[in-house]
Amino acid sequence: MPDEPPERVGAGGMTGPDGQPGLDHVFDAAGPAVDALLRAECAPDESGRTAGLRRVLVPRAWSETHRGPDPWYLQAECLYQGTPRGTLRIAVKCRQLARGSAQRAHRSTGFIEVEQLRTGDSAYVTGGALTPREITGDLDFGALAGKPHTAHLEFPGEESTKPLTDRGEDRLVRECWPVDVTMHLSITAVDTGLWRLRFILENTTMDVSPTLPRTTVLYHSLVAVYAAIGVGHGRFLSVRRPPDRARDAAGQCRQHATRPVLADGSDASRIVLCGPENLDDDPIPS
Repeated sequence: MPDEPPERVGAGGMTGPDGQPGLDHVFDAAGPAVDALLRAECAPDESGRTAGLRRVLVPRAWSETHRGPDPWYLQAECLYQGTPRGTLRIAVKCRQLARGSAQRAHRSTGFIEVEQLRTGDSAYVTGGALTPREITGDLDFGALAGKPHTAHLEFPGEESTKPLTDRGEDRLVRECWPVDVTMHLSITAVDTGLWRLRFILENTTMDVSPTLPRTTVLYHSLVAVYAAIGVGHGRFLSVRRPPDRARDAAGQCRQHATRPVLADGSDASRIVLCGPENLDDDPIPS
């Protein structure tokens, strides 16, 4: 089944001073590549399991109570060479687990949930389904040097009903729960013309009991998070394979639950991509 259009959330207050065509161009190329990485990670294997469900950003209270492998935030620090100016663009793409309920009309109770419904060549099952989610925004790159930026965002909850027959005897009810997200961006000078850019994304969803099982908490989480950060001027340096003059600065970069890599692997990369910790420079599928 093809991906449905993502739920997009604009990062409030993130409007840059220029709309550079060059930055538009490089992001137009990176967007489909990130989508391909997401599809590959979230595709079920032969057992029906999805790798993306092993890389989730769960609510803070649940993560801190269980102290397991599921983080509530991710942090990426990367190196930028140049003078911070113009527009910095960020796009966060991920999935969220929604619950689909296949229902059949019943005389006495209205509708009852069933495991599966078939209409023609299509099958509808009760269970979780991954839904695209996206955060996009531009901000003034130069302003970051003096004032870190924080944005509080929400993917709203929603419920929809899809009739599966003309007479409405069968239907699919789909429910998605709200997820609150906080994003931080800052930049710090580490040497002449060399800067450390820090990106943090947090799942700040409240009212999720720490006693809930993980299978339920997944509905309040972000799945398989990727973030692309682009600039119109200057370039990003590889943190994994830095040039000699940036080796010490790269060693001081701190990552948590993600890894920043050069999107195209070149020495003039204007986009850094944050994804799984096993990601390497130039990860874009050919």
